[in-house]
Amino acid sequence: MLNAEFNKETFKNSVKENVKMLYRKNLEEASQQEIYQAVCYAVKDVIIDNWSPFSFVLASSRKFLPRQ
Repeated sequence: MLNAEFNKETFKNSVKENVKMLYRKNLEEASQQEIYQAVCYAVKDVIIDNWSPFSFVLASSRKFLPRQ
């Protein structure tokens, strides 16, 4: 999901896959807490995917001062 716009269906599939991988359940069987945790992991993945290019540009543009 690495693009400028949010894709609802991709996000929903990510949540479903997280529930399946973490708890070996489908969404109908998962508790509210398990669904919440799966959503948190999906949000974290989106943030990491969108943050990485920015952090790479930021790190490569830093000027380091010599140690004294």
